[in-house]
Amino acid sequence: MDPWYHLSRWLQNNSDVNPFKTCHGKVVWELAGQDLRLNNFFNEGMASDSRLVGSILIRDCKDVLSMLNSLVDVGGGTGTLATEIADAFPDLNCIVLDLPHVVDGLVANNKSLAFVGGSMFVAIPPADDVTMKLEKAENLVELIEAQTHVWNAMFHFKKSACLKCAVELGIPDVISNHGKPITLSDLISVLPIQPSKSAHIFCLMRFLANSGFFVENPQGYALTSAGQLLLKDEAFNVRAHIFLSCDPALLKPWNLLTEWFQNDGPSPFDIAYGNNLWDYSAREVRFGNMFNEAMASDNQSSVEVLMTKCKFVFEGLTTFADVGGGTGKVAQNFPSIKCTVYDLAHVVANQEGAENLEFLAGDMFHSVPRANAILLKIQDETSFETEFSLDMQMLVMFGPAKERTEKEWSKLFSDAGFSSYKVYPVLGMRCLIEVYP
Repeated sequence: MDPWYHLSRWLQNNSDVNPFKTCHGKVVWELAGQDLRLNNFFNEGMASDSRLVGSILIRDCKDVLSMLNSLVDVGGGTGTLATEIADAFPDLNCIVLDLPHVVDGLVANNKSLAFVGGSMFVAIPPADDVTMKLEKAENLVELIEAQTHVWNAMFHFKKSACLKCAVELGIPDVISNHGKPITLSDLISVLPIQPSKSAHIFCLMRFLANSGFFVENPQGYALTSAGQLLLKDEAFNVRAHIFLSCDPALLKPWNLLTEWFQNDGPSPFDIAYGNNLWDYSAREVRFGNMFNEAMASDNQSSVEVLMTKCKFVFEGLTTFADVGGGTGKVAQNFPSIKCTVYDLAHVVANQEGAENLEFLAGDMFHSVPRANAILLKIQDETSFETEFSLDMQMLVMFGPAKERTEKEWSKLFSDAGFSSYKVYPVLGMRCLIEVYP
């Protein structure tokens, strides 16, 4: 995944042929030739794809193949496809052409099959035909739809990587400052990229337009409502969350999810770093600041809704505790109430209070300050995909933690001794819950 998060860096330099080399210092073929684990992963992936091809070529292209004397499978890997064809057509000489590190040591178990090491960009052995891939299935349409679904799932993280790239290059702000839809050429002319990379901006814009962040019309590109949230000066922008979610520190634990299920570690995050998210944030200042900035930007939109749609909830209060309140964005909006922002020590260490505002260090899993009201946030069920994704995020970061349904919250409140509660679904996929003693 790492090369995807180097996309903007690659667009801004002129030395590397692709983001993979920017990230690893080598192109994928060079690294695969030196890294046996990567090479095996790559070859297994290609072989599995070839298995989707063989039988339909043999079944539906039999007449074509029977007329050939020779065939080259370019980039044929370990020969999965060519072996199937050679077994079905013994008189057809099949050649597998791939890079030397891929085919070195491979031995054909069929006299009409041979492996040749080389680069297709230099030369291809002469033959009657060169294979192209189709799909294998009794119901080809169903297979293609299923395969597309799997590929979309595999590529899902690329959306966040492309968002990060667009924000780092300032694309949303350039479009907004233009004052009207901007053409691709005008956009490219002002972006901080290498001229040799300018042709690739089209791919980035097409991908993000298809994802709903930009819209392309005859006049050029414009921002959608979601795209507006990428603007630097947008009060409710989500830029900090994008940078946080794409940070290597948060990506690494996801690759340890299987290992976590197989041992007794408290969370994948703990397995990755040897301590929990809070301890890691306290130790790694860069990450801690990024995390706090993301939480503060999230609170900004919450404040706006609370002050416009739920202000009545706070009427009559004299004391108020914002548990996990970070830098105090919410509490600062209630000058007539004595507010306590309660968060971990490294979060509130350098925060300055005011006459009605104090910052208190502590752990909500051990105790919370006494007050007329305590503010917590929960998720609503208006977006199942977002809800389920957040639930997995909680699992990866914290292990046993999870997003709760209203039924689960109701039981939690009852078990804690509260008499009743009321839900205000005013924060989109989140809610404000008023809980009564």
